[in-house]
Amino acid sequence: MAPSVDPQVVGLHVSSSVVSEGGDNSAVSLTCEAIDGNPRNFTNVRWYRNNELVNETAEPVLHIKHANRHHGGNYSCEGRNAAGWSLRPKSEELVVHYTPGPSSILQQQDLAVKGRAVTLECRVLDLGHPLSTMFEWHKGSTVLNETGPLLHLKPVTVSTQGNYSCAAVNDIGPGPPSYFALSAVAPPSFVKKLPERGGVLRNTTNVQLSCLVECHPLCELEWLRNNESLRDSIVFESKLAHHRPDPRRNLFSSISSVLTWNMSLLPVNSFDYATFTCRSSGNEIGAGVSSTMAFRVELYLTWDATFTCRSSGNEIGAGVSYTMAFRVEYPPENIQISAVRLEVMEGEILDDLVCSASAHPLANYEWRVDGTVVARGPVLSFNSSLSRAMGGNYTCVVMNQHGMARATVSITVLHRPVCEMLKDYTDEGNVVLSCRSSANPAAFNFSWFRNNDSIFSETRESNRQESIIALSGSNPNVYGKYSCIAANDIGASDPCSLDLTALPCK
Repeated sequence: MAPSVDPQVVGLHVSSSVVSEGGDNSAVSLTCEAIDGNPRNFTNVRWYRNNELVNETAEPVLHIKHANRHHGGNYSCEGRNAAGWSLRPKSEELVVHYTPGPSSILQQQDLAVKGRAVTLECRVLDLGHPLSTMFEWHKGSTVLNETGPLLHLKPVTVSTQGNYSCAAVNDIGPGPPSYFALSAVAPPSFVKKLPERGGVLRNTTNVQLSCLVECHPLCELEWLRNNESLRDSIVFESKLAHHRPDPRRNLFSSISSVLTWNMSLLPVNSFDYATFTCRSSGNEIGAGVSSTMAFRVELYLTWDATFTCRSSGNEIGAGVSYTMAFRVEYPPENIQISAVRLEVMEGEILDDLVCSASAHPLANYEWRVDGTVVARGPVLSFNSSLSRAMGGNYTCVVMNQHGMARATVSITVLHRPVCEMLKDYTDEGNVVLSCRSSANPAAFNFSWFRNNDSIFSETRESNRQESIIALSGSNPNVYGKYSCIAANDIGASDPCSLDLTALPCK
């Protein structure tokens, strides 16, 4: 009787179930063992990782000389004898520990701006095995305290700039680091402004004014006299100088300008109530800045004088004297503002307004709107774009102990209309819709729509601030969504709308 032939029952043995990639003991042997069956010897062995066939050998041992991260997984085998292929046994896991994969650094903000915050993000697609739970950050060769994937830098200074690196770290070690060169920028900002007021004696020959502006990337500087550029002047000369960053003072690149002129080349009275402005261009980070001073030429160094009453001596004694300090004082007079009436578009930035007056002793300056003090000093600076609410009359009040003077400038802010729609009913059951606008200049045109279709047939009454349409209550077609758009010389309003769903019963 011929011996029976039975399929094999196999088991899998792994020499080391946990290894480290690149370590000294990274070699692994997997043995497919025949537990039962006839015959016991294999003719072929199939090897599976995560249920996918990876190899077929004649030997029952699979050698992995240097296990790496790609070798990790659940392994099983099938043995073959004369009866055929065995069933696969329960899989055995091979765990390969390895360091995290390469990192990359992303700057979350478009720009690192002086005084603001910037965040660097360390991104790693493969966190290794076991998974990374911390990160190493370096600036140059200095280890930073941050151990998470986000490095918050606030506020940005000159010293914030530099070379940063990050790497993910697990129990095996750090992954390959990535490197990032962080550079920062700075909007225009005055380091040295002009004084609000200044002047020289009439007999002065050479006069010099200077200003210094920080801006990185570098901006340009321009001088103005009474709001007129001195760029092409043959009398006034300006010299520019560029300055490197100064980490000790936390200054990025800066630019300075010195304005000089010879007083003898100009009439002295041409400087009465003059203003000088140092103005920078903007850069990609922010708008330009300007500094304005009121400038006067004085007749004498001081308005003070002394008067002395002195007697001669006589045979009894020496003479005596008494001296008093005397000065001519007067209340503010000849008050002027650099502009009388201004019309500007909403959103524009207005140039500085300069108020000047003659007074002794020196006067104090206030700017008032509707009786409320909004600024002190002769220069009124608008540091933000104008809104419609900022229109009105701005009064400069100049005062000393002898009296006061005032002058007013009117600022009109032009803007496109804003509309609202109101609904009312007549005693006959008809509906009246009104579209009211607020605009400067006043609206000159109103467009009506029902369900996005233009309305031409309904009765309309319009004036420069309101448009009215009357709708018949007996017409079932009047229901729908009504919209109105008001327009003036500046532009058109956003639509204002109202849903008309039902008319009241008569």
